[in-house]
Amino acid sequence: MAWFFLKEGTSEHLWFLKALISVYLLFPFIKEFYDVPGRKLLKLFCCIVFVFSFGNLFLINLLNSAKFVFGSNYLNDNSFDFFPMVNPFGNYSYTLFYFIVGAVLSEKIKSNKINVSTKVLVTSFFTALFALFLYGVLMTVSSNTFYDTVWNGYYSIMTLIMSASTFVFFSKLTYANDKVNNCLTIIGASTLGIYLVHRFVGAVTIPYFRGLILSNGLVLNIIYGLLLVLGSLLIVLLLKKLPLLRKIVNI
Repeated sequence: MAWFFLKEGTSEHLWFLKALISVYLLFPFIKEFYDVPGRKLLKLFCCIVFVFSFGNLFLINLLNSAKFVFGSNYLNDNSFDFFPMVNPFGNYSYTLFYFIVGAVLSEKIKSNKINVSTKVLVTSFFTALFALFLYGVLMTVSSNTFYDTVWNGYYSIMTLIMSASTFVFFSKLTYANDKVNNCLTIIGASTLGIYLVHRFVGAVTIPYFRGLILSNGLVLNIIYGLLLVLGSLLIVLLLKKLPLLRKIVNI
């Protein structure tokens, strides 16, 4: 499809598949570590991954913050590696950590071993969100270039806190509406498909959207985003009806 549109950057969101493949390749080993009582090897593996991903970025955050506060030299590059030649992981090692943390949290939630109040979860989320936002402002002012806290924040400790808080928060929600359950089931089963096709739907529709009055407004952008996801969902549901294409969106 990227070739069909012949537009550079149309499929750049497919970087996620590289991360997904990395997880799949290591999954048999992670499963072995996970099933061992005590999980000593799993804990060691998580510590190593954390240091070389979240830990590395945390050190970068400290140096960049030092530039703003003390005026010392800083590293205006999130790709800097404090552990050259010894880092055994690539660019997407943090996805392994998220993958394992998700499994551990799910297990503890099912066994009712996590008892965190909603107030604590919400407070943790917004505190981490504010810290990431503040760091983005700091970096933008310090380097005189716009700092993207989304792309540069995947393996930040702030994003990790927000992700874990959100995961636990939604696990605490209960509802008994069959229609809502069915909708969430359909969306959940189509999430990967929506992710794969939404960029292509956007490439076609954004030029028309930008031609609208108030297209820069927040409300209209939210509506457009929802319609974009809905349109992508409809395409995915259609693809699931086609024998040769259904497996693409059912990975």
